[in-house]
Amino acid sequence: MNSSIARVRGVVRYIKQSPTRLAKFKECAASAGVKSKCLLCLDVGTRWNSTFLMLDTALKFQRAFASFELCDNSYIPELIRLGDGVPDDRDWTNVKRISRFLREFYYLTLNVSGTSYITANSFLDSISDMYTTLIEWQNGDDVDLQSMTIKMKEKFDKYWGNVDKMNLVLFIAAILDPRKKVSYVEFTLLDMFKKNRLNTGSNELKTKLEKYLLEPVDDEGFDDDEFDVLMWWKLNQFRFPVLATIARDVLAVPISTVASESALSTGGRVLDLTNIALETITESEPESD
Repeated sequence: MNSSIARVRGVVRYIKQSPTRLAKFKECAASAGVKSKCLLCLDVGTRWNSTFLMLDTALKFQRAFASFELCDNSYIPELIRLGDGVPDDRDWTNVKRISRFLREFYYLTLNVSGTSYITANSFLDSISDMYTTLIEWQNGDDVDLQSMTIKMKEKFDKYWGNVDKMNLVLFIAAILDPRKKVSYVEFTLLDMFKKNRLNTGSNELKTKLEKYLLEPVDDEGFDDDEFDVLMWWKLNQFRFPVLATIARDVLAVPISTVASESALSTGGRVLDLTNIALETITESEPESD
């Protein structure tokens, strides 16, 4: 798979190095009926998210690459001379598999590491989604990705495999989301830790948060990504003055204070595909004081 990535990287670099080639490639894309408005992008070898974007974009232009091959006599000889050669059908198949594999983690880490929106109350969702995705790939039919996923699952379990060691702020933030509350936290954790007996402290919480918790779940905006949980608490602060203060303190700070661009950097070393995947799990770990 790494060789397939290298070949796609090579053709993207070859085209982007020359304005003339790039202009010709755009003509080939138009004649091939490629309607994507994306532009070819070259990745940074130490940033797996940029590799995903490069591959995902290249796939949209697969027909254009085939057309460009017929228009540029230097295309194949030059790429062979450089060592990697031109992607063949097998390479494109591999790239599709890799891109599909990385896409879910790309959007999960965007959600986790965002700095311009509230993420504390949705972080448990992201961990649950990541767990579900890993299980699906681990039990899938793709042997290569299955092997990679097993290693990722081991890394995931190191940070998130023991409910007793998970940061309680994650649970509090989810409970303070009026669309979720205790029942959602219980359901999510039971799904992830079926073999463990869970104690979410619901009795103690009911003592302290009884009025809030006993109200019906506000599920009007459950699937609304634009739901503003802080605004909800601001509007209900007179009903729950103490809880509103706690909610402001817990929910106002993003679960990751590192910008997405820097959080996904691997610090100057080129990663092979397995390390790219493993870094995804590590970078999703919330920071602690």
